[in-house]
Amino acid sequence: MQSTSYVPEPDEPKNLNDALKSPDAALWKLAADDEYNSLMDNKTWTLTTLPPDREAIQSRWVLTVKPGVRGATPRYKARLVAKGYSQRPGIDYDETFAPVAKQTTLRTVLSFVAALNLEMCQLDIKTAFLYGELNEEIYLEQPEGYISVESKNLVCRLHKCLYGLKQASRVWNQHFDNFLKLFGLTPSESDPCLYLRISGNEFTAVIIWVDDGLVCSNSSDVITKIISHLKEHFEMRSSEANHFVGLSITRNREENTLYISQPDYIKKILRRFHMDQCNPVDLPATPGDSSLEMTRMKDRFKFPSVKLWDHYCTSCSHQGRTYLSQSIKYPNSVKNPRTVIGRP
Repeated sequence: MQSTSYVPEPDEPKNLNDALKSPDAALWKLAADDEYNSLMDNKTWTLTTLPPDREAIQSRWVLTVKPGVRGATPRYKARLVAKGYSQRPGIDYDETFAPVAKQTTLRTVLSFVAALNLEMCQLDIKTAFLYGELNEEIYLEQPEGYISVESKNLVCRLHKCLYGLKQASRVWNQHFDNFLKLFGLTPSESDPCLYLRISGNEFTAVIIWVDDGLVCSNSSDVITKIISHLKEHFEMRSSEANHFVGLSITRNREENTLYISQPDYIKKILRRFHMDQCNPVDLPATPGDSSLEMTRMKDRFKFPSVKLWDHYCTSCSHQGRTYLSQSIKYPNSVKNPRTVIGRP
């Protein structure tokens, strides 16, 4: 039986040491340096000796390749993450809850965008969690690859939140929430990550998903002002909304339609379960052989784990399950269906 342990994406090393030995070492080094410089620019920590009654939290580098959308070059991304599972409640953290936008909210807003022909732009806050101030006294081991001989016995006393800390999402959410409210945006009672501003002929909606955002409005000037306001306080990227929280977005403004799909996510699932090179067939299943095929699949990997990935895919785009179920058996024979929303 094949192992069901995580299989990394192609060219995604497990640690910085492996990355710097790979063929793409130069690109990984640039990505890690960019992250480390952001940490230093934001004064995330100061080096100090570890108090005798405290323990330092470990950290690790998370290295990913962001797929290029519509022919764009893939982006190498390095992120320093704290191993927050070693934090102690009541000492290292207290409250941890932070909301994220509901999938139903996202689809509803996209329906409005298509039906009302709204302008739309996506945001990506760079190192968002670093803008949140820590109240707790937390110490972190120095990051791999950036430890000098002179300071090898010191640890990092954190002043800003770091990805992986249990309270990081909550601190960032409260911080960003205040900035949106200052611009006249009001959180929805049904979803606190949906912000609305309706005044006169203006309709503006902002969806927040941790450090990603989607700004929609019937006025391009309003979107420009919101982005300019945020850029005064945060380092961020803004672009045409074509790929948001794993969803590929394709729009036809002449027909007032908008399509969402998840090709990158589905291909990742197929690679994880070693099904990306299956031979194509004419039918998605051979009549009468469903039980035999299921038995073969169970012999290859634990089937319940596939169902979990399938469920998430379906929650994002309704037609995802049909495609995923067929793709697991015959991935090369299925075209990529897309959920159509906003058709007049």
